[in-house]
Amino acid sequence: MKRIFILAALLGTVVACNEDKIFEKEQYKNVFSLVSDENNIYSMVLDLEEDENIGYISASMGGTNPTTEDLVIQLEEAPELLDSYNFSNFDVETGKYYPALPKSKYDIESFTLRIKAGEIGGEIPVRIRPAGLSPDSLYFIPVRVASYNAFELNPDKTSLLFRVRTQNRYAVSDGTSAYAQTMKRKLKSEDFWLTLPATKTLYPLSSNSVRINPGAEAVEAKITEYNKKCIVVEVNDDNTVTLKPFKNIVVTQIDGDPDYPNIFRIVDDGYKTYKEFLLYYEYWIPGTFANTIYQVKEELRLEFSDTKDDYEWTY
Repeated sequence: MKRIFILAALLGTVVACNEDKIFEKEQYKNVFSLVSDENNIYSMVLDLEEDENIGYISASMGGTNPTTEDLVIQLEEAPELLDSYNFSNFDVETGKYYPALPKSKYDIESFTLRIKAGEIGGEIPVRIRPAGLSPDSLYFIPVRVASYNAFELNPDKTSLLFRVRTQNRYAVSDGTSAYAQTMKRKLKSEDFWLTLPATKTLYPLSSNSVRINPGAEAVEAKITEYNKKCIVVEVNDDNTVTLKPFKNIVVTQIDGDPDYPNIFRIVDDGYKTYKEFLLYYEYWIPGTFANTIYQVKEELRLEFSDTKDDYEWTY
């Protein structure tokens, strides 16, 4: 029995030593990955006030020991990655598929990414021109590792979807810019104003304009609805606003009301800071009865932190 116990102890020691060596080997091994978040997506928000935004496709090197030679990674665009992502999320509902970022909107000068010896990361710039991108879609650049010269590639991080959306100082295109709405509405032919508190989501169109639904109109999330019902609010250099049809709607701006002077402003009440629009207009949606012309007075207000906001407010 003593011999058996001694043998077992010796075997246990050998196994433990082997496990330690395996652990040590794994710990010191140099493995690299493309940098991304959940589902191998890297996200970037594009500023519409800039003609060009610069993002980066990055790779990182793991392992305890510093590398002694350069790692050279050759990347390539891989449209099938976006096809697979769309299919896995939307199946046969192709109308919901996210598009690739148009080639005319970005430049990647080189698809060769280098991590120099002794360093833990490298990157290549992606230059993106956001003007004209729709606020109603995410856009993707699908990229994967085509080849590399050394070390080991993490099998779970061999590709990424470089995802972009847009913003300006008034709204972000992810649908989170929900302004508190205090609205008065009436038919043009009547005198009674109906007060309707609600929320209204603004969508960025350009460096100084957003899209809104008029009054309390419900707008389905599709382009035919936007074309039919939506209004463009364009902020001028002096913070007055100009109201325009997004496409088919008939809208007339009404100026001269001191309480709703068609302006954008920053309001600080001593406790909180708000972005605020004060609008007055009338609208008619083609296809509805000729007498359904509505007049609207509305305050749109969104709380924000001027210490965290990306823009410097000077008024």
